[in-house]
Order: sequence, then structure tokens, then C-alpha cells
Amino acid sequence: PSVIANQAVIFGVDVARQGDDSSVIARRQGLQVFPLQVMRIPDTTAVASQVIIAKDKHDPDAVFVDATGGYGVGVIDSMRQRNADAIEVYFSGRADDPRFFNKRTEVYWRTAEWVKKGGALPDDPELAEELCATEYTYQGDKIRLVSKDDIKEKIRHIQVTEKKLRQLEYEFEETIDEINRMAREINRGRIMMKS
Repeated sequence: PSVIANQAVIFGVDVARQGDDSSVIARRQGLQVFPLQVMRIPDTTAVASQVIIAKDKHDPDAVFVDATGGYGVGVIDSMRQRNADAIEVYFSGRADDPRFFNKRTEVYWRTAEWVKKGGALPDDPELAEELCATEYTYQGDKIRLVSKDDIKEKIRHIQVTEKKLRQLEYEFEETIDEINRMAREINRGRIMMKS
């Protein structure tokens, strides 16, 4: 922590109001992202309250809120009504770097570069799974991330495959256990070998 003590504290807020997504507050300072604050709150005013509580605790230099899809705008408005600043980010909007299809792709790419330079992510299996499932493609001459729905489908496929693999491992282990049991009985002379 002493290495990052003089670094800016940045919040990133992703707002989800319904469905299988959660709202998330990410806090970064220098090369460290701290454990994510994940919330299943379908009320943008309540999410804004949680952001303000975290803001009061950690005193960030900037709070970026995903305004794409409209839910984040409710959080931003609620924060501003309480004199808490927030910066709107439209991930579906245009990227600053012309290599990228949109802001979402650009920010993801920058995050990957940050990690390669030593950025530390929290020990979070779901975050790791989502990051590893994210792929990109080209749309014309622009780099574009696959859709969030494609990422979710890939994760579901991986989870199903892992379950099938675990089942196969269990069956294999049962077979090994049976073979070991038979070998012990043969060694004890309880089973006669046929010639």
C-alpha cells in the first residue's frame, strides 16, 4: 500500500437494474484494484447511496459511471442531487483511439495493457472467468469486443463442460476405487484368478 499511497483513487461503477447482472463498484489506486463491491439492488437510488457511502470512505479522485443503457444515468442523477460528482461514460460511444470500434473495446484494451504492466486484480474467480471469456474480433478495420451476451454464453458453456468433466472424473475415480478393491482382495486370496 505505501507504493500506491500517493496514487489517484478511481472508482468505476457498472449499474444493472434487473436480470442476472449485478451492479458493481470497482476501486483502483495505482496498480491495485481492490475487491469489487457487488450489489443485487434493483433501485438506482439505492445504488447511488452505496456509491456515496464508498465515496465518503475512500475519497476517490474520480467516479466513472457506465451510463450506457440508461440505468447508470439514474445513479448519476441521484448522486448529483446529493452534491456527489460522477462522470458519465457511454461504453457504446465512440472511442478516442481510432483503432477501436467503441469506448467499451478501448477501455477493455487499456485494462489489459494495464495488467500487462503490473496491474493487480483482486482474487475473484468470477472476474477472472469473465475476463478470460472476453474475445475480440474485427469489424472492418476496427477492433471490437464480442457482445456481453456472447461472453455469458461462453461462460455457461465452460461451466457445463466443467460439470461434465467433474462427472467423468468421479466415474473414473469410482472405477479406480473398484480396481483397487479387487486388487486388494486378489492379494488376500479371496478371488481366484481364472486360467
